[in-house]
Amino acid sequence: MVATRELEKLNLAFDLLNAGLRISFVNEETLIDKRTLRLWWKEKHGRPLSKGRRLNSIQGFIKSYEIAANLSAFISLHKHLYGSDFSIKMLYRIWKEYQLTCGDLDINIAYLSLRDIRRGTVCLSYCNCCKIDFVYDAANRYTSRCPFCKNPVIKN
Repeated sequence: MVATRELEKLNLAFDLLNAGLRISFVNEETLIDKRTLRLWWKEKHGRPLSKGRRLNSIQGFIKSYEIAANLSAFISLHKHLYGSDFSIKMLYRIWKEYQLTCGDLDINIAYLSLRDIRRGTVCLSYCNCCKIDFVYDAANRYTSRCPFCKNPVIKN
């Protein structure tokens, strides 16, 4: 018999795959066998997952102020609701809420943004003008200042 906790984990994994989260990320967080996840992916999407390069960080995705602002808004929403806590279940809840209120955001990029912050590979800065945290990287022109008002950085 399947325990309630195990059933919840299976349902969450299925929901994450339906949302488009990569199999490797679902496996990493739920420890469900990749073979099972591939079958579910194919059942839902009608094709196997494309063999693209594995996404390692959000830094490579930030190619405009708009993308930087969207990620920063997502991260701020998560931080406001959950603080520094992270779970894949929280990610899914926040991502769905963000989709309803702010618009489209790839769930893989949402996952990477929270994972990178949790691991410390991405840092946040705070804009005193906008009163919001944002992804900061001095080497990237779109994250070297606030993506909302373009003011210079004051590090946290």
